[in-house]
Amino acid sequence: MVLKVLSLTVLLISSRLCAGAYPFMVTPKPTTVLAGKTAIIECTVAISGNESPSFSVFWQIFPGGEQITLATNRNTTDKYSILGGAAGGQYDLKVENTDASDDKSYQCAVYDMGTTTRSDPVRLEVVRPEETTFPQCFLSPRNSIDEGKTETAYCVSGNPNNTLSWNYRGRPVIGTLYRTEEYSSVEYDIHAKYEDHGVEYICYASVNNESCSIVLDVRYAPRVTIDPVEPQYPQQDTARFTCIADGNPTMFAYRWLFGATEIDQTYSHHRFNHFAFEDKGRVLVIPSVVMEDSRVRITCEVTNELGTQSAYTLMYVRGTTLTMETLGPIIVGCICGALVIILLIWTVWYCLCDCRRDHDHRRRPPPGNATNLPNLRSTGYGPESSDYLRHGRSNATFDNSTEVDSNTTLEMNERRPNSLPNNNAYSTPPGNRRLDTEIRKTYKNLDIGDDDVGLHSGSYDVNPDPEPNGTPKEID
Repeated sequence: MVLKVLSLTVLLISSRLCAGAYPFMVTPKPTTVLAGKTAIIECTVAISGNESPSFSVFWQIFPGGEQITLATNRNTTDKYSILGGAAGGQYDLKVENTDASDDKSYQCAVYDMGTTTRSDPVRLEVVRPEETTFPQCFLSPRNSIDEGKTETAYCVSGNPNNTLSWNYRGRPVIGTLYRTEEYSSVEYDIHAKYEDHGVEYICYASVNNESCSIVLDVRYAPRVTIDPVEPQYPQQDTARFTCIADGNPTMFAYRWLFGATEIDQTYSHHRFNHFAFEDKGRVLVIPSVVMEDSRVRITCEVTNELGTQSAYTLMYVRGTTLTMETLGPIIVGCICGALVIILLIWTVWYCLCDCRRDHDHRRRPPPGNATNLPNLRSTGYGPESSDYLRHGRSNATFDNSTEVDSNTTLEMNERRPNSLPNNNAYSTPPGNRRLDTEIRKTYKNLDIGDDDVGLHSGSYDVNPDPEPNGTPKEID
């Protein structure tokens, strides 16, 4: 039983330590105050309601100085007290009638079950007017203003006779004037708006026209927009959303929602596991969008020290349409394919024509060579011996392309059938005009008439005896 109690106690203490026991909801901040005025340094602690009886909150002068506790609510002096209490967790330090001795650093501390948690030390700056004509400008209680809160702008001069006035954006503003035996001052309450961040207030002094100024540091929660607004993406495209935040301070934490569901990649999800974040969570990347994603609300939440703001947009997904972006490559591909086909057809046609020209060239006799005339020996009708034929015409044409000179001797070799009655002439066998047609065609190309070669009634002399005057002898 004792072991169980000890283990539970250790577990409780360790859980509080691991969780950062009693975190400060409002941490103390540096504070500035005019000497003689009252300063308040804020501190708010998160109270759960389950605190032990030993729980207490106190302030301590840093380092290791005296403690200001809520139990006594006032130390040995009349300067220090704690405002608030356990009901709201507010434990603000109040310092009255400040002077140079109060210009120190202070800590807010929480004690519970033997453990003390302390805030960072902050300084209380007490401004004392200098004995010069130069004015001094500052904000109180802090140098920065939270949006919606009011702080006082002080302008102080060590010359009591100096008249001071505030000027805002080129126009004078009415403040509260104070004069003492030691200094003069003008106070102006500023209600902070985020539009005033970076705006300058100028204080002018009547003596020597000296001046000082302050630039407002307004702290405000983020203002959020999403870019693009209601975009349209084709299917399977990649959607990108950028969360644009304007706030002060600028340390942002981003949180994205897809519809009503937070995009959390720490657990398995059929869609979210494919999403990606860029620029420290500022950019959301959704690859391969589908039609089911159309009209889904995309929400971005941004948080800084001052609060959380959000913005959303709708995403639209359209079906794939034929646009110039998609038709362009298709048209170019078709044109290239058609050119390739035409080139192939032309190449095949050219090769066929070239082969035919080579074939005709091999069958054509070379120019001026009469021995390459058609050899009638292959027909089987001519004799073994060579016969000659002379002709006196000029520039006879052979095979429509070969010119034969009139003095060229044409050699015609023919094989006669053994059945022919003589070796000087023969007749074309009845019913077969192949040889006769070939001879007529040949000598027609040579522009030689039938009478010139002895083609009478289907017979001719292939080896005529020349007459004394050189004219071939005809056969009756």
